[in-house]
Amino acid sequence: MRYLFLILALAVPLVPLQVHAVQPTDIVYMTEDYPPENYLENGRLKGYAVDILRAVWKEMGYSEQPIQVLPWARGYLMVQERPNHMLFAMAKTPERLGLFKWVGPIYYAKINLFSLSEKRLKVESLEEARHFRVGVLRKDICETMLKEAGFTERTVFKVNTLEQLLRMLKADHIDMMCTTETSIKSKIARDGSLVGKYTPVAFVGETNVYYAFNKGTDDEIVAEFQGALTAINTERKRIIRRYHLQE
Repeated sequence: MRYLFLILALAVPLVPLQVHAVQPTDIVYMTEDYPPENYLENGRLKGYAVDILRAVWKEMGYSEQPIQVLPWARGYLMVQERPNHMLFAMAKTPERLGLFKWVGPIYYAKINLFSLSEKRLKVESLEEARHFRVGVLRKDICETMLKEAGFTERTVFKVNTLEQLLRMLKADHIDMMCTTETSIKSKIARDGSLVGKYTPVAFVGETNVYYAFNKGTDDEIVAEFQGALTAINTERKRIIRRYHLQE
């Protein structure tokens, strides 16, 4: 009888397990409120990184997908810990290189320290700026760049949103804030009362920004996203110009 069971077992054909391939609809998309890359306006998510992603979905043959808007630090933690999550727009640095899978570049970011123009702060170098109180977003590229430039926890103040940075600067809780040149220009374009309010006092650095996927994401889906982004390059440039940015 034992041999009969063995023969029957061997006679049963092996049926391969059906593994569900990851689709763009399976990805959880996350971003922050940080113009002009991504921002909320009258309840609608806008920004060049958002519009480019929508064009990528269309190129791939998919409809628009939901996008969660979160504080950057929370999204940064989630995309590292949770499979099939994606966060944008993220600066690609040597420190972050092995933490994610990357699609891009989308655009580039020029990063400065800004002060209120009325303060008339004079800073000759980034090294000299280390003596001032500087505000940054938690887990943002500014935090990394300033740390590499020798800034310490004693003078670097971390918050969750760009709006908090602006309020801290206005309330004189910090002397400068670290952000991108495009974010300041975008704020001014949307609020004319801010014209002339901010002055760049020191250049911090420049980097490209990307869509960052959890490193466990299937290589095939990441390659599909990259291929679609490459295919819509003309449209990407058109979107960049629509936000009054230069390629």
